[in-house]
Amino acid sequence: SYMAPELLNPMTSATRYSSSVDVYAFAVICNTLWRRENAYDKDKFNGVLHLLQEVANGLRPNIPADCPPNLRELMEMCWVQDPRDGVTLVVVLTFLSQVTEE
Repeated sequence: SYMAPELLNPMTSATRYSSSVDVYAFAVICNTLWRRENAYDKDKFNGVLHLLQEVANGLRPNIPADCPPNLRELMEMCWVQDPRDGVTLVVVLTFLSQVTEE
């Protein structure tokens, strides 16, 4: 699921849509690109609703052992459970800029 946890909570989904959902989705896309496969193994879930429930409860994609530490750090910064604890798109861009300069 590329949907941020705050969108999956019926108590907050109408009031908590912000750029944090894009930051979350970016992290899942990064994970998918690195793994070269879907972020979640669909066979482990009893349908999409089950997967969404698990994401809402804190499930995140596995990060492969061969993932570079800076990419791992970026993904983990982006897919926090509470968007108030997350990073902004500006922070993501700054991080990427610094990494590419190394």
